[in-house]
Amino acid sequence: MAKKTTASRRTTSTKPARSTRNMPSSKPSRRAADKPKAAAAKPAKVGKDVETPHIECIARGVLIAGSRVLLCRNLKHGYLYLPGGHVEFGESAAQALAREFLEEANLAVRVGSLALVSEGTFGTRKRMHHEINLVFHVEHDGARRRPPVVESQEADLGFDWLDLAAIPETDIRPEAAKAFLLTLGAEAAGVIEFISEIQP
Repeated sequence: MAKKTTASRRTTSTKPARSTRNMPSSKPSRRAADKPKAAAAKPAKVGKDVETPHIECIARGVLIAGSRVLLCRNLKHGYLYLPGGHVEFGESAAQALAREFLEEANLAVRVGSLALVSEGTFGTRKRMHHEINLVFHVEHDGARRRPPVVESQEADLGFDWLDLAAIPETDIRPEAAKAFLLTLGAEAAGVIEFISEIQP
């Protein structure tokens, strides 16, 4: 009996064949591997003249010698203010004040009690300022006998021993400090006064 020969059947699909030209390969292509990775976005740099607004804490001192008080003079604009400077992170206001007296006036002072707290805002050409001033009584051994000679250690400021009688007609800033000196703190001690030069 003759054997039936059956032709091998191929399974045919109704879907069209897929091209592998655009399919991703398991291995990265040489071109893709050579591409540098995108760098993380960097924060925009702030210009030298642009400063982020913040509240400044400043320690200042009242040093009296007889009938005179020691004041700093802004050499560019001429107004006067109590000696002192910014409180740095990690130091107390009293430590900051003693440091500033030594750095700016070459005077070693003893910082006494807190006499006045004032708060104010004002604007300059570069930015707006918001200051909290902590004013202390300070003592210096030489000031008990006579006002010592004070030589400024900074190029942009000088020091004046101002007679207390001349305070009313003198430009002393901020106004709260001037009011305090006029009464020697009799009425202003312990008062927090907010003075703003910025118009709402």
